[in-house]
Amino acid sequence: MTPATRRIVLTGFSAALVLVLAAILVASFNPLRRPEAVIRNDLLSEMPLGSSIVQVQGSIQRHGWILSYPLADTGFLDQRTKPNREVGVKHFRASLGDYRDIPWEANVTAFWGFDETGKLIDLWIWRTWDGL
Repeated sequence: MTPATRRIVLTGFSAALVLVLAAILVASFNPLRRPEAVIRNDLLSEMPLGSSIVQVQGSIQRHGWILSYPLADTGFLDQRTKPNREVGVKHFRASLGDYRDIPWEANVTAFWGFDETGKLIDLWIWRTWDGL
């Protein structure tokens, strides 16, 4: 390999490495990549337990999240426990967004459960993975 060819190969490899590292750095700043417990705590600091349905709905709208279901007349099925349990008597469900980890795509969904008086009693963050 000539010195010129070696220089071209090294430059190409260096450029590719810089691009990969930049992509990893940018992806690491996506808040949806944080653990579910951290996302839950952040949302609860904004809409604490005891918040009203109207307050939670306003916060969802301010974030621009799309409700998967309008206010449902049932609680949500909490799958963090076995057996699963129904939380609340009403709930909202909204997708907080997606991100990619090639070859998978992750979706982060939030479930807000309300009691019979319309107060927030629990929040569950659910991450699901799908192959591309």
